[in-house]
Amino acid sequence: KIDQKLAKKIEVAFWLLDSRRVNVGYTEVLKTLNEPSPDKAYSRLEADMANLGLIKLFNEIELPLIDVLEKMHQNGVALDAEFLKNLSKRHDKDLADLISKIQEIAGEKFNINSTKEMRRILFEKLKLDSKGIKKTGGGEKSTRFSELVKLKSLSPIIDKILKYRELAKLKSTYVDALPVLVDKDRRLRTTFLQTGTVTGRLASENPNLQNIPVRSELGREIRQAFYAPKGRLILTADYSQIELRVAAILSGDQKMKEA
Repeated sequence: KIDQKLAKKIEVAFWLLDSRRVNVGYTEVLKTLNEPSPDKAYSRLEADMANLGLIKLFNEIELPLIDVLEKMHQNGVALDAEFLKNLSKRHDKDLADLISKIQEIAGEKFNINSTKEMRRILFEKLKLDSKGIKKTGGGEKSTRFSELVKLKSLSPIIDKILKYRELAKLKSTYVDALPVLVDKDRRLRTTFLQTGTVTGRLASENPNLQNIPVRSELGREIRQAFYAPKGRLILTADYSQIELRVAAILSGDQKMKEA
């Protein structure tokens, strides 16, 4: 059985050599390298990193990060499940109100979650102009978010539908789902993916805590459920447009560097 620390080092080294290959497990790495021995595979990867000048990055940033992310996973983050349960009840009422208003504008009761029904109401009954609306693979008019936005000025029903969809999605994805995942110590534990993106930023899964909206009022409300115990604090830190800064440096463009 392979040592888990070695397995992780193999995965990170493989990803560092070509970050387009995200989340490749160590067994898959061994197959790709056609190398059954983990030790020999790691030696090969080390040599490749040395040739590309990546050893310093690997040893000083990526390797220490393995243990940091594991500690973050073990610690978890405190979550107020009761806050989310109360929020869920309020959202139930808000969704019911939106359904009522949507059906009132439509002039009949229909299944809001049915794209077929939605299509019938918007394009057949209300006769909204579908010019510029994309078609689905089956040739039907699309009712995706990006397409409905194009119809916002044509009827107040569109704004209500968009609000309903946003609220329903956030409720099912976070408000109702997160409390179920809280451990007995009232903490939520996500798995951080060190090799999960092409750009090098972290990703998370089970659950994904990086997609909770920050710009919308609904998203900010959900974020209030995360709290720091007494005597602690939650710190948020982010790079300021690091990709643009790197592009400015690499391109040498003076105007871009000034900006």
